Amino acid sequence: MNPWGCRPGRLIGVAVPLILDRDPGHDNAIAILFAAANPAVDLLAITTVANRHPPGAGHA
Repeated sequence: MNPWGCRPGRLIGVAVPLILDRDPGHDNAIAILFAAANPAVDLLAITTVANRHPPGAGHA
């Protein structure tokens, strides 16, 4: 285990590229902070949505 509580992957020293798609909320803000502070993550982008939709609602 490393200081982040994760088992190291096969590519030691290589950050995982990540795009976060979050809705605005305090729980998602914490997820963004953790991703931004984690050296094992290469945070490429953060996208947001205006609100939540029920599963299967989709956009027409």
